[in-house]
Amino acid sequence: MTLRPGSLVGQASAIALFMTSLGLHASDIRSYGATGDGVSDDTMAIQKAINATPIGGVLTFPAGTYKVTSPLLFRSDRTYQGQDSPVLLGHEGRGPAAYFLVKTEHNRTRNIAIDGITFDGGGIAFEGQEIPAEHVRFTNNTVRNIVNSSSNWVLRRGIYIPSGMRGSTIAGNSFSNIQWAGLADLIHTDGSAIAGWRVDQTAITDNRFDSVNQGISLQFDSIPANPGPFGNVVIARNVGTNVHRMGIETQSTTAACNNMLVEDNSFSSYRNPYNDSFGYSIVHGGSGTIIRRNTAIATPAPPPGHRFGFAFEVAGDSVTISENLILSPMAQNSKIRWWAGIIMGHGSNFVIRNNTICGSPAGSAITFEVAPHPSATVSENVIDGASCASIPGMGQ
Repeated sequence: MTLRPGSLVGQASAIALFMTSLGLHASDIRSYGATGDGVSDDTMAIQKAINATPIGGVLTFPAGTYKVTSPLLFRSDRTYQGQDSPVLLGHEGRGPAAYFLVKTEHNRTRNIAIDGITFDGGGIAFEGQEIPAEHVRFTNNTVRNIVNSSSNWVLRRGIYIPSGMRGSTIAGNSFSNIQWAGLADLIHTDGSAIAGWRVDQTAITDNRFDSVNQGISLQFDSIPANPGPFGNVVIARNVGTNVHRMGIETQSTTAACNNMLVEDNSFSSYRNPYNDSFGYSIVHGGSGTIIRRNTAIATPAPPPGHRFGFAFEVAGDSVTISENLILSPMAQNSKIRWWAGIIMGHGSNFVIRNNTICGSPAGSAITFEVAPHPSATVSENVIDGASCASIPGMGQ
């Protein structure tokens, strides 16, 4: 059975039930010797169970804590279904020894559903160099406690997508405590919940981020095997608190992403904010990006000598930025506000309309890094440079 894009959250559970109803192969890792006692090394038993699961099969992970001492290889064309919040327990502590809890088949990742599993002490790498992972469903999982101090930066990623991802869903997951050695200082600004390259036709929605260095980081570049352009990426309804650096960052080098939708996300209550603490940096190039109904709140106060960055940094062509809420509720101190509410880079045909910005002086509420293109439209925005008292629930 080939998994196809469909509903977002709960897709894997539905697939598992459907396969079972058809009499297709389903088994659980305890049948192959996994104990789930949190002490015994269950790595080999779980891998044995994976290897025994045929194409189209469902491997279930019953409740328990399964100690994993080296990366598991999740094979393609299979469903990995948690029952009652099982935990894969990896590297514990803040030392340099670290590893991914799960890797997928190199350049052969396809048709994988992973649902309802907790990854504790390590993340998952959708492995490859040239061929994108396809038709992946990573839903309703928890990824936490990735606080190693390894010199290998990729090991501080909850989800790592080095070779691209297409036609996939990352939804309904929780990410917490993902930072270099657990710190949110001004030197070790490393550790992302979701980091990927060349993502295409994919939805990243309804995820929660707490105490992570960065929520979402996407890069778009061109390689011979996958030159792009890329498009139709949806980033929606994600919520972040205690983020240290940026909530959502998208960048490009040699490629672009067209028709990206960024909507209904919210980032607030930053952890030890500093100059690179942004709400959204959406500068991946391309055209047709829509950024709407998002929230960025500049709290709490940065440490002495530092300030917040930008609420929204945006570049590209035919970009629409509308109905966003940009708050600096402590703006009586110039360091405790967004350095700019909306700042525009290179591009044409910008539409900036119906946004609400409080606590930023008129000169920095909406501004341009380069001279605005004649086609830019800036209209009907509400700007209160004095305070946020006029915003419901934000009175001082």
